[in-house]
Amino acid sequence: SLTVAVTSATIASRTGLPVRDEAFMAGLLHDAGKIILDPYVMERKSAYDALRKYHPNTPLLAEQAVLGFDHAETGFALCQKWNIPAPQAVAIRFHHQPSRSGGSPLAYILHVADALAAFDPAATTGSPAAPVEPGALAHLKLGRGDLAGIITEAADTIETLEDDTY
Repeated sequence: SLTVAVTSATIASRTGLPVRDEAFMAGLLHDAGKIILDPYVMERKSAYDALRKYHPNTPLLAEQAVLGFDHAETGFALCQKWNIPAPQAVAIRFHHQPSRSGGSPLAYILHVADALAAFDPAATTGSPAAPVEPGALAHLKLGRGDLAGIITEAADTIETLEDDTY
């Protein structure tokens, strides 16, 4: 979550959108629904694992199939209960499918940050490890060439945070 938060703030800064702090907070909370759902997924572990075995890149679809809903929906409900501002709640709800968000810049930021957070720094492709929805980069006015710089800046920020913390 910290990596997604820092990467979200980095993307917001790079795009010039005035949502840096909101992006950081949404990044911290974007997967809070997973914490709530974990015991229920564990109760259905064999079904979940079977779905993941045949579709390894679709944990969201496995949640939906096994539970009838997913962590993004649960996170959105938590945001509403906690009175998190609507733009952040919507971003959390649609961070896997930002095109369904009604054009929320925060949803697109979270989506790209989530994909970049899974990036393997040892890889040389400069591509996100997780799939990015078609049009997401264009929506943020980013190109594939911007991704390596975002990853590097976010990694440097996280390293500084770790150094300051320990």
